Amino acid sequence: MSVKSENLLFANLCATCVILALLATALNTALPAIGLGLGVDDATVQWLVSGYALALAVFMPATGYLATRFPSRPLYLAAVALFCLCCAACALSSNFPLIMLARIGQAATNALVSNLTQVSIMRMFPKEQRGVRMGWFGLSVGFAPVVAPALGGLIVDTLGWRALFALVGCAALLCLLAAFLLMKNTFALNPKKMDVPSFGLSIFVFGGLAIGLGQLPSKGLLDPASIIAILLGLAASFAFVPRQLRAQDPFLNLRLLKRESFARAVLGSSALYALMMGGAAVLPLYLQGDLGCSASVAGLAVLPAALLMALVSPVAGKIFDVCGMPLVAFASMLLLLVGNLLMCVPGLNESVFWAAFCASLRYAGIGFAQMPLVTWGNNSVCDKDMPQATAMLTTSRNVFVALGVAVFVGVLNSAGLEFAFASMAALSSVLLVACKKENS
Repeated sequence: MSVKSENLLFANLCATCVILALLATALNTALPAIGLGLGVDDATVQWLVSGYALALAVFMPATGYLATRFPSRPLYLAAVALFCLCCAACALSSNFPLIMLARIGQAATNALVSNLTQVSIMRMFPKEQRGVRMGWFGLSVGFAPVVAPALGGLIVDTLGWRALFALVGCAALLCLLAAFLLMKNTFALNPKKMDVPSFGLSIFVFGGLAIGLGQLPSKGLLDPASIIAILLGLAASFAFVPRQLRAQDPFLNLRLLKRESFARAVLGSSALYALMMGGAAVLPLYLQGDLGCSASVAGLAVLPAALLMALVSPVAGKIFDVCGMPLVAFASMLLLLVGNLLMCVPGLNESVFWAAFCASLRYAGIGFAQMPLVTWGNNSVCDKDMPQATAMLTTSRNVFVALGVAVFVGVLNSAGLEFAFASMAALSSVLLVACKKENS
């Protein structure tokens, strides 16, 4: 493949992921209109978001198997085509079950396209270029959630909620046509059989943990349904984990965690997402609850931080290519530590501007290590294991996102803002010590 073709394919892969990611956050602004249009209440229509997140957690572990079982080009084209069909189904839905089913399809295709895209980028470029390429990928997918709510609100207000799905579907269709011309088969195939029992167990493990942990912040630590879901997930893991470790060709290759660099990457990436989403849940609750800010002000307070997180990604990728992971990780965790500790200062944290400044430090730290950790982890495994490594990294992040939100919102509700951010600083400091040890 020529350099021009590689660059065109890279741009198309990034654009496709941006379009698929738009609906993940843009839909939040459309939920009231969808509920009104389909005649369902707020609790029911909310499942278009929470059900999507649950389906994403359930389907992500299977992407490692699919990416090595089927040729990457037809698999990628089929996934994007299915996403377009699901968008059309959403736009034309006359009842809630149909749009909910289409949203589950969108989650499944998004999980698969995300895996195929990241592994394709890693395979297309040599190790010395992967950091900056993944950095630009991080900028593109990180920018989408920032602009999506405002863009979604504008479309819904002017054209209606059905137009949101229609426009996203049309954009995805254009990317599909470009991919038809540019996409190549890049993965070595492994024609293994689907381990159906492992897939079934993974649904209970990751689905149970996602549902249980996801409901704790709103329903409380003693909610029976949440506790049962978490216990079910943990119980299923006692059968799932040994099965993967014993299998010659496992459904989810947990043996990759025996490699120190990959295990560190999984741990660091998971902790990073727990800090990011935990802080993203805590700060708006504090701004709206304790400081009495409107939802718009609370959203604007973190907007510069989210933009900064996306913009530092290519810079961090370049530094990673030149200097390696230890320096990037050290700088990231230092920014996180300082940003979290500054939010613990009484009096100052009562200012919206101070909260926005601290959020910018925190998000810059997150953006600095987000994509380098993924690149570092994938670099530590052989090419044939990259789809499995990517699936494991993303699956672990999904679980820790739910855990981080549950823990930090729980600390906020029981002990206050200072303790919530102090606990985030503690987690940051542990990772900072680990980075220093790596440097020595």
